[in-house]
Formats: sequence, C-alpha cells, structure tokens
Amino acid sequence: MAFFFVHGKCQHYYESGHTSRRVSDTSSPCRSIPTTIATVARRLTAALSRPTAEIEDDVADVHTLRRELRRLRAEVLRLEEDKRVLEERVAFLGRELEETRAKIPRGLSTS
Repeated sequence: MAFFFVHGKCQHYYESGHTSRRVSDTSSPCRSIPTTIATVARRLTAALSRPTAEIEDDVADVHTLRRELRRLRAEVLRLEEDKRVLEERVAFLGRELEETRAKIPRGLSTS
C-alpha cells in the first residue's frame, strides 16, 4: 500500500520508514505532516486490525458504563429528594419546638 504525498520526499520517507524532519521552514506542504509517518501508519494499521470480539467488548463496556451512570444519576436524584423531605421535617420540628417554648412560662423548668 503506497501513499502519495505532495512532495516526492514524503513518499520516500514513508516507504523507507524514516521519520520526516520538522524544520522551522513551513513553506513546503511536506513540513506539516506528522513527525513520524511510519508511526502514524502503524497506529492506523493497529486500530484497523483489532479483533472484532475486542471491539464488541469495548462497545459492551461502554453500554455497561452508561447504564451504571444512569443508575447513579437516578440514585443521586432519589437522595436529593430524601434530603429535601428531611430538611422539611427538621424545619417543621424546629417551628413546633419554638411554638412549644413560647407556650411554656419563663420561670418553669422543663428538665
């Protein structure tokens, strides 16, 4: 499989496996390609040659993680609702306590 680039030198570097050198001169289109063309080609080949079962496992893992995330978000919502209910109960009991204290005469001991 051959890749043809704008500059003939790029083709030579790709086929030989050498790295292209980056120079501060960016006038040539060849200078903007990755530093190691062979490395990029190897990574692409490795990504394309992954076994189908491994890819399916990754997809299953993603679905499992998404399901777990939905479960945790639902649990957070439930806990927030429980917290709101408990805060309302605390506020109600606080008001009742204040009303009870207001009804008891000042000099009477409650203990």
